[in-house]
Amino acid sequence: RKEPWLADMCRLIEHGDEQLKPKLPIWTPHCAEFKNNHRAIADAVKPLQRLMLDFDEKGHSAEILEKALQLQAQGKWVILLVEDSVRRGTHVLVEVPQGMTAEEVQTRFSDDVGFKADSAVKDVARCIYMVPETHTLYVNDALFAPQSNTESHGVFNSHADVNDAPQSNTES
Repeated sequence: RKEPWLADMCRLIEHGDEQLKPKLPIWTPHCAEFKNNHRAIADAVKPLQRLMLDFDEKGHSAEILEKALQLQAQGKWVILLVEDSVRRGTHVLVEVPQGMTAEEVQTRFSDDVGFKADSAVKDVARCIYMVPETHTLYVNDALFAPQSNTESHGVFNSHADVNDAPQSNTES
């Protein structure tokens, strides 16, 4: 995220060079590990209790950030990351409240911030195009806190017994 070439690529994409977007590096904010390095729901062995919401409407990142931090201060949401997407929409990474589905998170958070998140439900195999650090608007230290792979992750219909899954070297 600190490399100048990433910032250059994102700038070119913002100005219409769509052929570069698939060449951007990706990360998987919903899952830390996949069996056999295969990014698919069935192979998710270490899902995280997180959901990345994607707001496609451009130019509202500051408003979304302000509202998200207000909601966090009120104890309604745990906000882990807010950033401008490659095309200057907004990504918001939240902790999924216990017992809440991805669909419920999208609906409730959208209602709470007053902007509609992309309605496509995101699963553990969803990837996000990486953007340079200059796109980062907010980072919570909790983003980097380790999460146990024995926590309940039924929200994403992932493997129930992750301890029996083979280990891989895939990072998020």
